[in-house]
This record gives sequence, structure tokens and C-alpha cells, in this order.
Amino acid sequence: SSLQQLLGNIACEIGKWIYCMDFYDDLEQDKKKGQYNPLLVQAEKEALSVKQVRARFRKTIDHHVEELQRMCAFLPYGGFQAIILNVLHEGVVAVTADVYSGHFRSHRGR
Repeated sequence: SSLQQLLGNIACEIGKWIYCMDFYDDLEQDKKKGQYNPLLVQAEKEALSVKQVRARFRKTIDHHVEELQRMCAFLPYGGFQAIILNVLHEGVVAVTADVYSGHFRSHRGR
């Protein structure tokens, strides 16, 4: 059904957002430890600083958040709508803001 397809698309977009947030949040730590991070590869390839690549990658992250918000607007009232909207607003939006501000990493005890 179209609802199942919508829920699948929302789940897929959340997965993309999780990967993007992990790349973004771990960037400086990965650089210090010499670990792989696709953003470091991009920075090296394009001769960008970590700050520059992060600023550019925020647009990608923000796109995923906006796409989630757009898709959630099509959810029918009732059912899982309240849970998904809570995940979107209390999870995705709040975590994105915490990662951008640096608070997320400090709350994870890293």
C-alpha cells in the first residue's frame, strides 16, 4: 500500500540521516585517530579544511531532515503518526541541533 511505501521511505531517510550524523559527529575524532571517514576523504580530495567540509555537509544533513519533515506531513492521522512525529521532532531535530552545537558528543561521554 502507499502507506507502507511511505513508512518505508521514512525509515530509509532516517537511516541516511543516522549515517550522515555519524560521519559529521565523528569527523574530528576520526581525523585524530587516522580512521576512515568519507568527509575526510572529501576534504583531502578537494583541499578543504575540516571546518569547510563540515559546513558544506550540513546542507546534506539539513536536506535529510527537511525530506523527513515533508514525508511525515503525508502520514494519516492516528496509528503511528504520533510516534513518528515524536521521533522526528524530539529525536532527529533535537539530535541534529545537539550535534551541530557539540553538545551531543559531550553527553555521550566521549
